[in-house]
Amino acid sequence: MQTINDLFHGLKPLQITDLCLFALAAIMLPYIWHLSFWFLILLLINAIVKDIQTRRFGNPALTYLGKWSLLLCVAYIAICGISLLYTDNLQKGVQDLLGKCTLLFPILAFLISDYTYLKKNHLRAILYLFSAALIVRFIIRFVYMLIALHNGAAFSSCLDAAFDPETHHSYVSMYVLLAIVFLTLEMLATPKKYLGLYALTLLMLLSYMFCIQSRAGLLCLALIAFIGLLMYVFIHKKYIFGLLAFAAAVLFMVGINKYVPAIQARLLGTIEAVIQGQRTDDRFAITEGSLYVIKENMPWGTGIGDRMDVLVPVYQSLNLEKAYDYKYNPHNQFMDALMSEGVLGLVTLVAMLLLPMIEAVRKHNWLLLFFIIIVMESACFESIFERQMGLIYFCLFIVLLLLPLADNQKVLKSDAISDTP
Repeated sequence: MQTINDLFHGLKPLQITDLCLFALAAIMLPYIWHLSFWFLILLLINAIVKDIQTRRFGNPALTYLGKWSLLLCVAYIAICGISLLYTDNLQKGVQDLLGKCTLLFPILAFLISDYTYLKKNHLRAILYLFSAALIVRFIIRFVYMLIALHNGAAFSSCLDAAFDPETHHSYVSMYVLLAIVFLTLEMLATPKKYLGLYALTLLMLLSYMFCIQSRAGLLCLALIAFIGLLMYVFIHKKYIFGLLAFAAAVLFMVGINKYVPAIQARLLGTIEAVIQGQRTDDRFAITEGSLYVIKENMPWGTGIGDRMDVLVPVYQSLNLEKAYDYKYNPHNQFMDALMSEGVLGLVTLVAMLLLPMIEAVRKHNWLLLFFIIIVMESACFESIFERQMGLIYFCLFIVLLLLPLADNQKVLKSDAISDTP
């Protein structure tokens, strides 16, 4: 088992500082994202100091596709900046643009500075700390829930109060999903004597997912489980295991239907509302209003500062009362980009997500692949790049998960479900 000294062995002070900043940003993200933001700023400052000290600029560890993936992130911010030229609400536009610039801090650091010293064990250590932070958060919230139940509170109200008091459940579900994928890959490659510990931590994270009650998160969990199962069964030809896993999934769904009917009711209610076109469904109403604004402002969009100024009156004109009262954003990052920055913004956004996915498939980097799946699925239900919790999550882990692909390094436990040696 590796120690802290092993992780830091041979590293220079500024390189150790990099590792500490990454670890602190990952640990604090589920708790106080403001601190994660400042750690990313310090990361960029440290990268500049490191380059000046070594007189060496650029990151040779990034592959061709990896470098273009990060350059597209910079291009997306640039397109948002260009949209200021035709924004009426310039003050709001500048404010939104500055918020999105969070994306630039770790990405610019990785583009301008040498991170070849980072190895897969450094990445694993950061992800273990991130997972541990989520588990501790779950335990603390679970204790709060038990106290509330003991004092006579209803179970549903306890869930709301215990698991979503400071942040949005959709963002927390993205964090938990990444930890679940990481620990699952680790468990598949770990000695049997540690399987019980991994199983316990995964059980706690899965419980966290259900307590959060995020429909998008649960849908993404099911999608990841299905894709992962198919990959494992067909790569390793574990067909009997696949049948047993399918049977277990059916029993699990039956148990959810019997013991937690509220989750099933929410999912079925949403599907029924969308099929029938009921405007009382929040998501359907938001989509209807957003599509109207998109059609009226093609192909360049409204400009980054005007999207809500245009969207909210449309809610009123279409008699979408709840969407108007709460001033909902599009709740879909792809529609949000198309509405604000037009076709060019949408194309850039999609490209900056697809390139890492292509890189992940080429290099058998399954953790990166599932991370992009989590981001893309979540982006279909939330405007994740309009809030710092989503931006920090994406920019922090995209750079870390892209880097180990370089120089033929073995990807984080990829051989757990890969047929390559």
